[in-house]
Amino acid sequence: MTEPRGWFNSTDVDPTSSFQLTTSALNILMPGFSNAYGDEPVNVFFTLDTIDSVTIAEQDSTMGADFTLTMNFYANNTQNEMELAAIMTFNDTNFTFSAPVENMNISL
Repeated sequence: MTEPRGWFNSTDVDPTSSFQLTTSALNILMPGFSNAYGDEPVNVFFTLDTIDSVTIAEQDSTMGADFTLTMNFYANNTQNEMELAAIMTFNDTNFTFSAPVENMNISL
């Protein structure tokens, strides 16, 4: 089985959103990012490496799992070419959410 993967590009963000996928916006998460690249758009290639310990609890209508996610951040360099600027991996991250079930329908 191939891991779920794909691109999330700066152009995928609504231009009217208060958050834009740029080096400046991501500078909080990765200090120095905007210093190295200026205020540039960022494209992200993500891979969901693993999904483990899946849980489904009927009593409180919760679902969850542990996952490992790798994100590759691409930004324009001084030659105006996209290059791999940073890699972040979130190892064994627990994710849980509520999904009430009523008459076999799930509400998210």
